[in-house]
Amino acid sequence: MKFMRQSFKALGYMALSLSVLVVITLVAIAAANWTDDPPSDIARQTLQDLVPTDAMLITNGYLIIVGLTAPVDSGDPVSSAEALGRQYVANIIEARDKARKDPQNFDAIEASATYNEKSEVPIFTFRCPRRSHDGCFSETQTHKDQVHTLLQTHSPLLVRYKAAANAPQFISLPYDFFNPLPSYPQLISVHALLLAKAALQWPLSPSEALDTMEITSKLRARMGKSANSLLEAMVVLEMQSAELRWISQAMERTRASSPTSARIRQLILQPGPDLHSALRGEQQFIAGMLPFMSKKWEHNTWRANRYRDLSGFVSLPIATMNASLENLAQIQAMAHLHANALEAAFNRHNKVLADRYRCDLPIRLRNPVGTCMVAMNAAHYQSYFQRIHDMDGYRRLVMLQHLAMAESVRAQDMEAWLQASPAELRNPYTLQSMRWNAATHSLVFEGKEPQRQNLEGSATYRIALPQAAP
Repeated sequence: MKFMRQSFKALGYMALSLSVLVVITLVAIAAANWTDDPPSDIARQTLQDLVPTDAMLITNGYLIIVGLTAPVDSGDPVSSAEALGRQYVANIIEARDKARKDPQNFDAIEASATYNEKSEVPIFTFRCPRRSHDGCFSETQTHKDQVHTLLQTHSPLLVRYKAAANAPQFISLPYDFFNPLPSYPQLISVHALLLAKAALQWPLSPSEALDTMEITSKLRARMGKSANSLLEAMVVLEMQSAELRWISQAMERTRASSPTSARIRQLILQPGPDLHSALRGEQQFIAGMLPFMSKKWEHNTWRANRYRDLSGFVSLPIATMNASLENLAQIQAMAHLHANALEAAFNRHNKVLADRYRCDLPIRLRNPVGTCMVAMNAAHYQSYFQRIHDMDGYRRLVMLQHLAMAESVRAQDMEAWLQASPAELRNPYTLQSMRWNAATHSLVFEGKEPQRQNLEGSATYRIALPQAAP
């Protein structure tokens, strides 16, 4: 009996000690998370950039893209697109003002940020084949009557595309919770339809085909330069990929004259999307959520309010936002690094990230869930960088195709010719020359990220040169 009493007594002491430890831990967590952080300097500066400026509303090609699907029942299709874009901007300014005053009034906010129009231009989907050897050219010739019908039916969209490309300025709207996104699927379809139009023109008049391609490429490059999100950057990247495939296939079919060759070279030189601008937009999106973080939400049920209170002890929204913006600023600083320096830079960044925002034990007392979320969300950014550099590698490969055909480089001389290629035409990751596969008579570039256009969706880009070339 004495042994049993001592055992129960020991168990009681252990339970009491454990309870005290739990209470101390909970008190420590509550004390560490009692108040949230104020917005950081980066957050405050980013918030100032969210309001559309007057310059964005005057002769801005981006407004035409935002209003790409505006109704065209009467009048000028460009004016109607710009009007819809301006209406979007007016609505989002009103919605942001309501969010600042009453962030829980979602119905009013949504009504302000939504522009409903019953009549729109006909929506269509059109793509050139990604992996077909002849791509747009053979497919367009096979279905040229259908392509001509699409060109006539959707001529207002083509007019708007050209107007946006030639607008006096092109400034993307700030990217946040309220701002409208262009109809990217429709934009990609219009872009593909223009490529098909150029493919029909190429056998008859390469000059006219290049006129079409220059307009097509000009808008894509303008969007890339001012890309306001990673989503928009990836849309631009897909458009660039389609243009490079078109150029490569056009050169395979017709040996260009000197004036045509110079214009093709300029098309190849058009840059891809600007990651620095896209990451700035991602910062704007995160900072734009501040009105919803700054006030304490009141729910309809006691349980929901208690859950809100408890979650505040492990996740501080503004502290999490500050950490996310700081992390994005560090990643943004790597946007202009050369591809060969990228992996080492991300390895250093990820090591710092793991130390500062770890998810494993021992967990930190302050904002443990929020800091873990920052670490989890940061892991995928390297992939975006590599996609951009992969496309630049493909662009270099197309330029090598252009030069090899212009110089009539023989297959037996190709290895030596590639070894002598300048730095701007080498593999951007290794700085070595691009590879030559004699068996398939093709130029080869090994990228980092899988790409749908490649064989089996791999990261390997190949361009076959004409077998008959001397």
